[in-house]
Amino acid sequence: MKQNLAKKLLYIVAGLFIFLGVWQVVWGGADLYFDVTYLVMNMVTVGLGWLAFSIYGLQSKKGRSLLFLSLGFLGWTVGEILWFYYDWIAGIDPFPSLADVFFVVGYPLFFFGLWIEKNSSKNSFFDLSKNKRIVGLSVALLMIVLVLGVNFLHVSYIESDLIDQVMHTVYSFGDLVLILVSFSIWIIVNNYQKGAFARSWRRILLGFVFILLADISFSFWEGNYVAVPVVGVLIDTMWLAGYFVAALGFLDFYGLVKSVQGKVLK
Repeated sequence: MKQNLAKKLLYIVAGLFIFLGVWQVVWGGADLYFDVTYLVMNMVTVGLGWLAFSIYGLQSKKGRSLLFLSLGFLGWTVGEILWFYYDWIAGIDPFPSLADVFFVVGYPLFFFGLWIEKNSSKNSFFDLSKNKRIVGLSVALLMIVLVLGVNFLHVSYIESDLIDQVMHTVYSFGDLVLILVSFSIWIIVNNYQKGAFARSWRRILLGFVFILLADISFSFWEGNYVAVPVVGVLIDTMWLAGYFVAALGFLDFYGLVKSVQGKVLK
């Protein structure tokens, strides 16, 4: 029951977000409601991450892994709330600000979460087939080149102060951590093959990929993010898609244990 209600809430929030995004692009004036819906999706993702952790517990390595992942999303959500406060309530530029501290804190938390899960698996990158290793490395290297290339263009050709350049570089290193995290999840997914946990990790992987693509797009089109509504909405939609799919992954982890418990009780 709890799982079904959570899934319905996810789809309702996502549908409302898409509706408001279309409204913002076509007619304008929906940006406040658009941002509020985005915050709600962040909070729902954190809640489902905590729900997944609570059913596994600290004694389980998977539980500790899910805890760190949930804390990473919590850090980002606090950052989003602060960003919203600075932007809509205080009326000041949210970049750079305290919000950035919470955004940056999320990256090492994600890393530790995947490090715990990866160490609990006996399989490694070299256990994969040659073709899979080539594809995986190629995609990872492409993402690394994109992240570093966009950061180089920003620092070298866009007029900004030192703090702005430092923060963009810090976020670029954060995205490199996300690439490492995504690469690790990809290895985990391939090791699980069609096992019970494969779909859960596959969804979390897809979530991080969406977030990475949104980060890269924002860095490249930062000047058009506010000036051109369709650009801002598309980038925000990629970020929201990342939270949405990751939330489904957390929900899957929760559902796996609940389904086993249900069978035992029967």
